[in-house]
Amino acid sequence: MADMVFIRIVVSRDSNPTHDDGTVLNFLVNPDARLNDRRPMDLLKPGDVRPVVEAATSA
Repeated sequence: MADMVFIRIVVSRDSNPTHDDGTVLNFLVNPDARLNDRRPMDLLKPGDVRPVVEAATSA
């Protein structure tokens, strides 16, 4: 759960301060090309936080 909160902070503050909860949820649950078409939430489950943070901040 702490990882999800961290990702929300990173996406909201660093990428675009106008991101709302829906934008963050959309990022977490959909495949992302920057993550080899994997879903960020699937990487976070086993604790692979770094690539998700990098994808969230490289918008």
